[in-house]
Amino acid sequence: MIAFMFPLLILINIISTSAFLKLNRLYTKRNFQLYESNPHRESFSNSNRFHLAIEAGELSETIKFYTDILGCMTDMEEKGKWIDIDFWGNELTLHQSKPRQRDCLDRHRHHVDMGDVMVPHLGIHLKWDDYIRVKSNVKAAVGFLDDPYIRFEGTEYQQETFFCEDPNFNVLEIKSMMKDKA
Repeated sequence: MIAFMFPLLILINIISTSAFLKLNRLYTKRNFQLYESNPHRESFSNSNRFHLAIEAGELSETIKFYTDILGCMTDMEEKGKWIDIDFWGNELTLHQSKPRQRDCLDRHRHHVDMGDVMVPHLGIHLKWDDYIRVKSNVKAAVGFLDDPYIRFEGTEYQQETFFCEDPNFNVLEIKSMMKDKA
């Protein structure tokens, strides 16, 4: 009986392996065809813009932070409900919401190489001149959540960075790379 079952098990294994390989080839071929037929596949890898929508609390106050202090421009809006901010070429949508209280935020400090950073946060890499202007405006108007400091000193990733908060306590990291990687 065992002598009969051993060849049968080998035959089942060969059939199973062959079927798996055929199915895998069909699946891989189908995925490649889907990728090749997608008219937008070129733009997927070329997009360098993002859209982010955040709660802004009182819109009129938060808009002033982004325009008067950071120097961003406004774009489309639905009056009293939301407004798009041109966040250095990206679309940041501020939504009117109940203003947050500092002590009710769900955010935490995470330890990284140079200290503890607030998470969640959003950020931007700026050219050095823009960074200096924004840093000066933030310091004069609202101050820093985390003072400016240098990270990765002496490497190709060297950067100066600081953290600040908008009026609804959304945390922003603003930085400038010493070697522009554009």
